Amino acid sequence: MQLPAFPIIVSIGLHLILVCVLAFGWESAPVEKKRSTPNYVQAQLVKLETAAPKQQRAKPQKVVDVAAKRREQERREAEARKQREQKLAREKAAREKAAREKAARDKAAAEKAKREREVKEKQAAEERRRRREAELFDAVEEEDEFLSEKISAEAAQSYMAAIQNRVEMNWSRPPSARNGMSCTLRIQLVPTGRVIDVKVVKSSGHPAFDRSAEAAVRKAERFPELQGMDPQHFERNFRQFNLKFEPQDLRQ
Repeated sequence: MQLPAFPIIVSIGLHLILVCVLAFGWESAPVEKKRSTPNYVQAQLVKLETAAPKQQRAKPQKVVDVAAKRREQERREAEARKQREQKLAREKAAREKAAREKAARDKAAAEKAKREREVKEKQAAEERRRRREAELFDAVEEEDEFLSEKISAEAAQSYMAAIQNRVEMNWSRPPSARNGMSCTLRIQLVPTGRVIDVKVVKSSGHPAFDRSAEAAVRKAERFPELQGMDPQHFERNFRQFNLKFEPQDLRQ
């Protein structure tokens, strides 16, 4: 370690001054031999000489511990690896958690879709069943209605034939009546079979024949065959109906 330059320069300067004083002072004043000044210089030199070692001890050389530095570096690297591993572990755990949550959501959505599909299929099956039952019921009802209408038509024909016979029994043939004459009468009845109105809706072309047919219905006045008839059947067929009047003897 080098000593500071300034004390050395001061020391050299003082030595030079001392040499000059001794050289020139000795020749000019030989009588005086007072040496107070050299003592001061000597004391100053002692102080400088003792201060120099103190300056060297104040700054000891620093020893670098290479092994400790290497261990610290290794510790830091290990800590960095640990942090990286922990980060990777956290990221992996987050990915796995996200995958599990997605799988759970997908499973729940699939189960919900399955339930909805089953409900729709069940509803569709129930709708088909009701439709088949309705179609079967309609078919049975249509068949019953057809049979009922058939029976009703047969009964109506029977009642109509009885009415036709009763009208013909009360008919008085006009002189102008000829074969092939016919007219259509609109007859209105009440449930007891009583006639409340009659009129010609299709003429035969012979007023006397038409009037005789209308008079025959009025003369019959009542058709007892209709008494006790089912009200619906009466309303549907005999509340108001048309009768084609064509006497039997005119067709012979």
